[in-house]
Amino acid sequence: MRAAGAAEAKVLVIALEDVKESLQVAEHALRHFPHLTILARARNRRHVHLLMDRGVTRIVRETYHSSLLLTEWTLEAMGLEDTDAKRTIDIFRTKDESLLVNEHGYYDDEKQLIQTQRQIIEELRGLLEADEPPP
Repeated sequence: MRAAGAAEAKVLVIALEDVKESLQVAEHALRHFPHLTILARARNRRHVHLLMDRGVTRIVRETYHSSLLLTEWTLEAMGLEDTDAKRTIDIFRTKDESLLVNEHGYYDDEKQLIQTQRQIIEELRGLLEADEPPP
């Protein structure tokens, strides 16, 4: 990284295919180049949590935003008004991003993750049903 100019750089973007390699790069950068702003792409929720463990705070999930957009388009194609589709996605995004941060405290506890996911599904169902326009 030093040969690539990391000592003079301002930003490091980590977008590696291999999760283990991306974590190693993050660890190395944080240890040897603490001045860098690290932006990282994560493969999945667990990868986000592993990056967070290492101190990376600016993380984007690989397929998250495209999945939300595709879902919004699907809702619209099924007849939901554009504003209602956007509101539905916003409700989900807000809840999911909050959950992702909260899960960091117990992401290695499978039983707790499953229990929390079940609770969130019910909570989201209630939120979305309450948000439905009258028939």
